Amino acid sequence: MYDIMVSQMNYLAAAWLNSGESPARQPGSAHPYIVPAQLFRTKDGHLCLFVSHDTFWKKFAEEVGKPEWVSDPKFATMAARRDNRHLVVRTVQEALLTDTTESWISRLQPIGVVVSGVETLEHALESEQTLARQMIASISTAAGDLRTVGNPIKFSGTGVAPEAPPKLGEHNDELLSEDTAAQRIWGNG
Repeated sequence: MYDIMVSQMNYLAAAWLNSGESPARQPGSAHPYIVPAQLFRTKDGHLCLFVSHDTFWKKFAEEVGKPEWVSDPKFATMAARRDNRHLVVRTVQEALLTDTTESWISRLQPIGVVVSGVETLEHALESEQTLARQMIASISTAAGDLRTVGNPIKFSGTGVAPEAPPKLGEHNDELLSEDTAAQRIWGNG
């Protein structure tokens, strides 16, 4: 897992490894080079918007009712939007506050703009995908069933049912016996 996460820093890692450039943290989980590419508020929630190319910027600007952004020198190119980050983010934010998250998703996804709603914890845990992936597990305990997040690692034909945590002192005899692995390794001392 660690190796995978390090590999996901691809262009950020390359910038640092080759030029010593470390991107500054941006508010709203913003992308350091692409603008707009971050979290935004909507009329009823939040969404993550990622306008990765000038072609998508044109489609986005037209859909939000701001076709003038396409020819405005402060907005027209990826480089201009990056140089004018604060202005772009502020004006995009104003536009997105005019409608709901679901409405923006339904309007922007069909035209190829990368957008997704930001869900609550409750929504994530109750979603069809979470249930289909069997990511909610139930553990029987003396006090009743305990619900918990399931194991994300699954192999076909295998499954490990989660077990209740041990009771206080439940394994004392086994752990304290003279024949435990720890005592064989570290001695009795």
